[in-house]
Amino acid sequence: MTKYFKLNIKESDFPPEHMKNPNNNEEILSYEELVCYGKEVFAGSKESLDSKIQEYVLPKDNGLVNLSKIQADWFPSVYEYDIFISHSHNDKNLAKALAYYLYHEYEISSFVDSLIWGNVFKLQQIIDDEYCSEKDEKGSIISYSYEKRNFTTSHLHLMLNTALMQSMQAAKCFFFINTPDSINFKNIKGEWTYSPWIYSELSMSKSMLELEKNYTTKPLNECLGCYTKIPLIQKVQTTHLTSITKKDLDDCCDGKKGSPALNALKCFSPKKRKKPLWEDSLF
Repeated sequence: MTKYFKLNIKESDFPPEHMKNPNNNEEILSYEELVCYGKEVFAGSKESLDSKIQEYVLPKDNGLVNLSKIQADWFPSVYEYDIFISHSHNDKNLAKALAYYLYHEYEISSFVDSLIWGNVFKLQQIIDDEYCSEKDEKGSIISYSYEKRNFTTSHLHLMLNTALMQSMQAAKCFFFINTPDSINFKNIKGEWTYSPWIYSELSMSKSMLELEKNYTTKPLNECLGCYTKIPLIQKVQTTHLTSITKKDLDDCCDGKKGSPALNALKCFSPKKRKKPLWEDSLF
């Protein structure tokens, strides 16, 4: 069964500079190094899509744009990752650092969409420039059709959402990076977010967990969280997620690598807080 976590983590949880562990002399990478290596390792197989752009926007065969081909190339199905990392777009470096830390320390692989897939907004621009724009005599874009852009946006965002759901189902654990950039309104009742992608991922994770309680299904997990500060917010639920910190993660996986570390993580349960004696006193 998949384990679903709400990970409370921040940049300061990682070392500020490269150092050696005094206990075993192994290297401890700095936050900046983790971000850099995370991008290199997990984006190494990400193919440059620039050469395929003309195939998408100027089809030569029957004049139609093959959206199935776009999804297969831009958002390919992935099944080899252990953990799906859901995060805000503003926390992308934190997600990269976490992904490489898990890989380096515990041989656990992570899916971070921005490292594996093409950028949906770049693809949106390519499609819209060709099919939704009005151009002047020199070919410069002067405006876009509101109705046409609604249509292309619906197609592309549903494609991405479908690909995210498939990746979540394939993963063995789900990590939601809980920061002020992902849950934005902790000063009002409940938890709220600007990001429609975070809303979608958390909703899918909750539905998948409920299904797994009653049926034998594949595990789940992660997402893109780019938003602008347009005053549209959505209420999200994280009560189905198990809260965990980086210290909890290290204590749980200490001395383990690969599958043993992942299994230990899936068996994690938070320690119950001991009540102070005065709480049991009668007044």
